Amino acid sequence: MSVGKETIGFIGIGVMGKSMALNLLKAGYPLFAYDLNPKALEELKQKGAAIGKSSKEVAGQSDVIITMLPNSDDVEKVILGENGVMEGVRGASIVIDMSTIDPSVSRRISQILQSRNIKMLDAPVSGGPPGAAAGTLSIMVGGMKMFFVSVRISSRRWEKASSTAGPMAMARSSSASTIF
Repeated sequence: MSVGKETIGFIGIGVMGKSMALNLLKAGYPLFAYDLNPKALEELKQKGAAIGKSSKEVAGQSDVIITMLPNSDDVEKVILGENGVMEGVRGASIVIDMSTIDPSVSRRISQILQSRNIKMLDAPVSGGPPGAAAGTLSIMVGGMKMFFVSVRISSRRWEKASSTAGPMAMARSSSASTIF
C-alpha cells in the first residue's frame, strides 16, 4: 500500500464491488472493506485489504467511503442504520454511493448527512460486471462539484469516463433513464 494515497473504505463486495475494490488494491490504494457475507471478503483480504466488522468501523478508518449495494433499503441501512457509516465517518471524509437506487432515497440520505456536516456524492455506474472487472465503468456523479474534484484521482483506477450530472441525485435520475 502506498504512502500518501487516501484510504478507501468499500462496503458491498458483490459482483460489481469486488472487481472495483480489487482494481483499487492493484493501484496501491489502502483499502478497508466490509460486506455482510464474510466469504465475499476473503480474496480482498488475501490481496492486502483490511477487513472491517461493520460499516461504522470501515467509515471510521477511511478518507473516502464507497457503497455499492443492491437496493435503496440496503444503502439506507448501511449509511444511516445502527453501526452504519454515519456513526463512524470522520469529519473530512466523503461518502460516495455508487449503487443504482431511487433518487429520492439518495436525496434524503444526502440531506441527513449534510445536516451533520458529512459530505456525499451519488455516483451510479454503467458498464456492468465486465466494465467493473476491466476498470472501464462510466460514472455519473451528482453532488457538490468541489467534492467531485477532491475524489477524482481515486476513481481513475476503475472507470473510463466520469461526468458531473449536477446536484445530488441528478446522476441517479440520468442513470435511471439509461437503464430502463
